[in-house]
Amino acid sequence: MNKYLLSILAAGVIASVSQAQTLTPIALELWTFDEAEGLSFHGTQANASAGFANTGSIGSKWNFGSFGTPSGAVTDADGNLVFTGFPGQADGDGNLITPLNYQVSRKTAPPYSPARISGKYRLVIDIASWEVLAAGGIQIEASSGAGTQNDRIAMMKFENHSTDGPRIQATIRNGTNDNGGPAWFCRKFLLTGEGVDTAVVGPTIPLSAYVEFDLDANTGALYVNGANVGGTASDLVSLDLTMLKVSQDSNYAGTNNVKVDSMGLYLMADLESDTDGDGINDYYETGGGTWVSTSDTGTNPGVAETVVAGVDIAFYNYITA
Repeated sequence: MNKYLLSILAAGVIASVSQAQTLTPIALELWTFDEAEGLSFHGTQANASAGFANTGSIGSKWNFGSFGTPSGAVTDADGNLVFTGFPGQADGDGNLITPLNYQVSRKTAPPYSPARISGKYRLVIDIASWEVLAAGGIQIEASSGAGTQNDRIAMMKFENHSTDGPRIQATIRNGTNDNGGPAWFCRKFLLTGEGVDTAVVGPTIPLSAYVEFDLDANTGALYVNGANVGGTASDLVSLDLTMLKVSQDSNYAGTNNVKVDSMGLYLMADLESDTDGDGINDYYETGGGTWVSTSDTGTNPGVAETVVAGVDIAFYNYITA
């Protein structure tokens, strides 16, 4: 299957050339749903094989939240997670007698420890198709603290809005409102209606969306198919990054059928800078004092070491290159 995310991320890397350095996306959490048909969010720390795989370097499990059986989201045989809706249980005469809760609501766990308090990140969702999106939506978000709505850093929602129709909406926390709660930088991208390019977006045309947020520069922005939507929030509010959340809202229709190609969280990493000039990139000089791997050298990015992993650094750089 062609993972649409890869081309969009490549475009993002090219667009970053105008910065002081090129930033490379490193997958921290990444679900591509390439397993067998019928897997859902059941994976736990004790039984990871029960759910679909996380191939990111953090590799969190979805082991907090609720959903019914059958689940409202399972893998198909084509590398997608299919979000469907289950409106309730019918009697023998076709009457709805018990509105069952099959709503997906999951958090990654355990929370990041230590929490991430710096860095530039991309929260990504790739939609393979949305042939049926009658009402409601699904969302992915990056959260701090305990992961409540007030802890949200950034969120993207793919939905059929009551006024706008099908759209992607992003909310990025950027202040405090008059009531003391969070204020939001909100942007939307319409998928149908006047002015929409049907050659670019449509129910069977894959699309990619991401929120890019910077915990150091305190900025955030929505991108759809690699293009910025509505500018950049310049006053992002967040103390930490502790988890991701995925959910359906309560209006998600029983007839919906939305296929998610992939989703995840990327760190936009500087893989070029070498402050001390010892030939090892700063990103890999983790400062722990112990060599673990070529991507976790334990060395100090501000000190030009002469020996790494027990060998002369010139030889080390030669064999790792």
